[in-house]
Amino acid sequence: MKTQFVLSRNDVSIIIIVASLLTFAVSGWNHTVLKGGDQWGYNAYLVATFINHDLTTLEKTYVAKNKEYGIKIKSTSGEISIDEAPKAPNGNPVLKYYYGVAFLQAPFFLITHLLFGGNGYTAPYVFAVSISCIFYVLLGTLLMFRLLKKFVSEKIAAGATLLFFFGSNLFYFTLCNPGMAHPYLFFLFSCIANCTYDFYRKPTYLLAGLIGFVSGLIIMTRTVEAIVLIIPVTYAIQKLSHFRLRFAFIKQHIGKLLLATIIFVILLLPQLLYWKSTSGQWIYDSYPGEGFDFLRPHIFEGLFSFKNGWFAYTPLMIVALLSIPILRSSGNPFGLGITLYLFFHIYITYSWKQWNYNAGLGSRPMVESYALLLIPFSICLAFVMKQRWKWFMFLYLSFCVYINALRTIQMQSGNFISEDATWQFNKQMLFKLTTGQDDIYAFDLNQPQPDTTKLIFVTHIGSQDFEQGTTNPKDTTSFNSGFRSGLFTTNEFNDAVEVVCNNQFEKCQYFRISLWANVSTYENHYRMGKVVVEHQRDGKLLLWKSVRIHNKLFIPEKKASLFVGAVDQWKKMEYYVKVEEPIKRGDVLKVYAWNPLSVLFKVDDISVDGFRKK
Repeated sequence: MKTQFVLSRNDVSIIIIVASLLTFAVSGWNHTVLKGGDQWGYNAYLVATFINHDLTTLEKTYVAKNKEYGIKIKSTSGEISIDEAPKAPNGNPVLKYYYGVAFLQAPFFLITHLLFGGNGYTAPYVFAVSISCIFYVLLGTLLMFRLLKKFVSEKIAAGATLLFFFGSNLFYFTLCNPGMAHPYLFFLFSCIANCTYDFYRKPTYLLAGLIGFVSGLIIMTRTVEAIVLIIPVTYAIQKLSHFRLRFAFIKQHIGKLLLATIIFVILLLPQLLYWKSTSGQWIYDSYPGEGFDFLRPHIFEGLFSFKNGWFAYTPLMIVALLSIPILRSSGNPFGLGITLYLFFHIYITYSWKQWNYNAGLGSRPMVESYALLLIPFSICLAFVMKQRWKWFMFLYLSFCVYINALRTIQMQSGNFISEDATWQFNKQMLFKLTTGQDDIYAFDLNQPQPDTTKLIFVTHIGSQDFEQGTTNPKDTTSFNSGFRSGLFTTNEFNDAVEVVCNNQFEKCQYFRISLWANVSTYENHYRMGKVVVEHQRDGKLLLWKSVRIHNKLFIPEKKASLFVGAVDQWKKMEYYVKVEEPIKRGDVLKVYAWNPLSVLFKVDDISVDGFRKK
């Protein structure tokens, strides 16, 4: 008799727990999750409420965090300035974020505080955030495993849940960058799906109350996720006549639905009270200057761009999304709800003005939807396993797990930044763990560096040594061939190389840019100074490429890094930019350094030459 290999609920738990321990053992747990940003903003509710008692001012909480991490206190006109809590019109700082994540983290925070004590930002508190994230994702995964077994075999259910954990950025946001809202929402979405399934089979006050509780907590974690209420509302509706039956069901169970509504409203009250106590308003826009542009959504970029596009970094979800028709045709009771939810969720998510959502690997607002997508994916997987071509699917799913593991390792080791990456950089980093110099240039240019042995020099195009006096700021520091170099402090531009092209330039297929540079500080990749190449024709921009300066000042004995280069040393940069449109007589070529964020650095001896292929 042939023995079948079947994974149980306990097996799934053990695999995820072991993977968590191995991740911590290999790469360590993230000590900086409370350093700032969303994670600090959520957790600040707890530290301000239970330790510093300054929820309306956040001053002690902010100072304690900055002191623990050695961060300079930001101030404006002598008053503390907190990025995560912009000041309301009455002058009080108001946290951008809602209290839902803090509510879920509270048991872990309070246990840690009772056992260890401290300021809220020492290692035990940070570790508690990581443990809370693992706990809720594990619980959410087990809840979905329980639900999937209603529709597919236990083997398929286990395989689907493990594939979603190891083959998606849920893994990254659980273990490598914990504390964001999305893993907690994954758990809450798992709860709403399970409670919905159970309620329509046995409508009880307990289940109704749980649906109201979970729904309120979802909205108090991320308000745009209110659309998940589509799931319980449309459950088991397959055709128009079912709406009439649904109204009859509501009438029959009006008391239970009233209880759910009351609990839902109660969950909203703490946030309203917080806003009233800080801003003086019951309803407050905590994201001033940010928001949605529903008339100009970035759906294509949000799905496919290599700047955190969903499918670009989580290709497993292509299969999940393409499984929706199979879900609908199978008559699954979640079919209509999941279809409608995804339609609205994708539209709303990528209507946000900063559609690429930084601070993570891939499109983080899609992580919560994985609980729901597990249902069509598992049904599709069950279908595929009966087909002769199932091995093609196996190979693709293996590739998805490989990509997720590779990018996670690269992100953790500082060799990848998905939110600002390019196609060429992704391609060059497909089978390696660490970055080389050419990869750092590909990150900026979205072009490979050519094989220089296959290029022929065409002409010298122009140069700038900053020796001639102009109205631009100049540094008087002596360097090499002259006595001046281009200085950047608060000025955005300095002297440029600007040339009107002649007939000889028409042969150029590549520009070689060389310059010397010296930076005074380490900067994150958003603030780095840049060198820009422009190719214009009749005022129309045909080419615009910028290259960061700070991370191109390579140190020979160290590996090339996306984040840092040499500081307080003159280093030479040299790279090639491919011409995208053939050059014509009269075109204008400009090469210049650019300082959009007032960073201190110097450049000198910019030189531009033209090359063509042999």
